[in-house]
Amino acid sequence: MNIEDLAKVSTDCEDFSGFDCNGYFVPTTSQWFHSHGNLAIILVVLGVVTVATTCYLAIRTCVTICFRTKETDTFKTNTCIIFAIYPIASLCSFIALLVPRYY
Repeated sequence: MNIEDLAKVSTDCEDFSGFDCNGYFVPTTSQWFHSHGNLAIILVVLGVVTVATTCYLAIRTCVTICFRTKETDTFKTNTCIIFAIYPIASLCSFIALLVPRYY
């Protein structure tokens, strides 16, 4: 058996529960979700809720700081840049959850 045979993806297989990331095969996203079943759905829902909540809180905080405080423009800009890190990190974590990878 050579590397090309191991890397081929079988699309006619209905049971993906035996798939695992190894040096020769990384499952597609749909195969990963199918093999994890309800756990994958729960993780995606929690990830979407976390990203949406983080974005909402960061935007609300930046709007409050920019329009309701009497600080310098530099302070407001720096604070909003710092608060923008959290939604970006949350989105990157969510994307990492969606993409199967080889360790």
